[in-house]
Amino acid sequence: MINGSDARVINGSDVRVINGSDARVINGSDRRLMLVGRVNFVGDDFVSVLGQTVFVDRANLGGISVGSAVAVYGSIDIDSGGIRNASVVSMRSAARNALYISGVVDSVDYAKGRAVVSGMTVDYTALLADGFAPNVGDMVSVTGREYRGAGLLVADPEMRLSVR
Repeated sequence: MINGSDARVINGSDVRVINGSDARVINGSDRRLMLVGRVNFVGDDFVSVLGQTVFVDRANLGGISVGSAVAVYGSIDIDSGGIRNASVVSMRSAARNALYISGVVDSVDYAKGRAVVSGMTVDYTALLADGFAPNVGDMVSVTGREYRGAGLLVADPEMRLSVR
C-alpha cells in the first residue's frame, strides 16, 4: 500500500513497514506489549529492560530508574533489534515478578532447548512436552523467570509460548 506519506507496507507472516523517515519496524505504528521486567540501565535516549534496548526520551520516563518494574509497549526495529516508538509504564507491586518478552527468534539450539529471542536467551525445555520448538524467524511471546547473571529467561510451563 502506498499512501500520500509514501508509507509502504509489505504484508506477510510478519508486517514490515517503511515510512518516510526510512525507519523499518515490525508492526509499524501498531505498538504492542513487548516486555515486562526490571530496568537494567537508563541512558539519555534509551533504557535496557531484560537486556533489551528500548529507545525512549528520558524526559518521558516519569521517575523510572534502575530496578523499576515496567511494561514496555512499542515496535521492533528490524535494523537495530531495539524497541522503537516505546512507552515505558511503571508496574504495580503485585505484577513486579512477572517477566515477558516478545520478539523474533534469532537462533535455536534444539539440543539444549534454547532459543535466542531478540537477543535474549530463552530456555523452552519446559514446553517440549507440548511438542513446541520455535524456528528462526518466528515472532514469539514468552513468559517466565529470569536468572540474573546468566542472561537466561526460563519459560513458564503454565504459560504457552505463542508464535505469530
